[in-house]
Amino acid sequence: MWINVPGLFALLSLTSMAGILIYAHYKDCDPLTNGDIIASDQLLPLFVMELLAFIPGLPGLFVACLFSGALSTVSSGLNSLAAVTLQDIIRSWIVKDLSEARATLASKIISFSFGLLMIALTFVAAQLGGILQAALALFGMIGGPLLGLFTLGVLFPCANWIGAIVGLFSGLIMAFWVGIGAQIIKPIIPRAPISIAGCPVDNSTNITTTLMSAIANVTTESSILEERPPIAAMYTLSYMWYSGFAVMVVVFVGLVVSAITGFTKPDEVDSKLICPLFDSLFCCLPASWRRKFRCGVKYDEDTIIPCCVHTDIFDTVEDSSLKPVPSVSKDFDTINGSVSAPPPSYTESTDIDRASETSSAKVTYETYM
Repeated sequence: MWINVPGLFALLSLTSMAGILIYAHYKDCDPLTNGDIIASDQLLPLFVMELLAFIPGLPGLFVACLFSGALSTVSSGLNSLAAVTLQDIIRSWIVKDLSEARATLASKIISFSFGLLMIALTFVAAQLGGILQAALALFGMIGGPLLGLFTLGVLFPCANWIGAIVGLFSGLIMAFWVGIGAQIIKPIIPRAPISIAGCPVDNSTNITTTLMSAIANVTTESSILEERPPIAAMYTLSYMWYSGFAVMVVVFVGLVVSAITGFTKPDEVDSKLICPLFDSLFCCLPASWRRKFRCGVKYDEDTIIPCCVHTDIFDTVEDSSLKPVPSVSKDFDTINGSVSAPPPSYTESTDIDRASETSSAKVTYETYM
């Protein structure tokens, strides 16, 4: 996951710089207000066609890159959906003894069906505004509650299953409420100042029409602002924060419901399923403080490695008994009729040194704990 951070940072930086350049170019002649385009997604293609159309082949290469990126994402998504549906649903529940030939045919049919569903959903996505905004909003509304559920289970051992279920459905309801409500009652998003004063016009009729449309838009926004209900303030939450909002709802509701129905007893919790968060983040705190933050869960002390201690000192020997290494031959060569002494073996000294390292590692670990 962390390997993608440099690439993601570079991608976000390039897209942000591209947006700044487009705004600087069109700030005195907004194509959307002037009627040159019908959606903000068309700003980048228009910018490329206006500035780089004189280079032969570059506009076509730009369009090909856009389609290749979209098709690669769609194709991988279709194959993944088909494989998961085939293995986890059809072969597990419907037809368990499905042959390979029929499985291949079923995978193709499933992929084709999901493709038709994606084409149908494009008409729905067209009503949601920008494609990127719609995708991130949908991922936040669905993925946010799931992330909150895992966060509740891993970091809070006191939560029970009732709190987890109630918190999950509460997060889903709240996330979809905010997401769908933002589509019904559109939030008024403050934008950078733009104008159409620098747009070239042919005659006075175009000037009058453009100015009247701009005045009508301002009047409409003012009337909408006055008529907005009080609950509309809830829908001003950015779609980028849907996931974080859902996580907070799931964790909060899950802990409250767990407290009402009775916290899970620490003795009933499997320590392997809980992450000792404070031992990892606040490893320099005293051991007595860190034990209090474990919420009563009894961890195996040998499995907790504080970040302040080097991990190489915990490579201890499980079996402390010294076992002699069998020699290659029981008989030794005789020289002049006498038995020669066996060659010096370093097995015992090596085992003794390893045992001493083990004891020193345990002493060092206890000093940190």
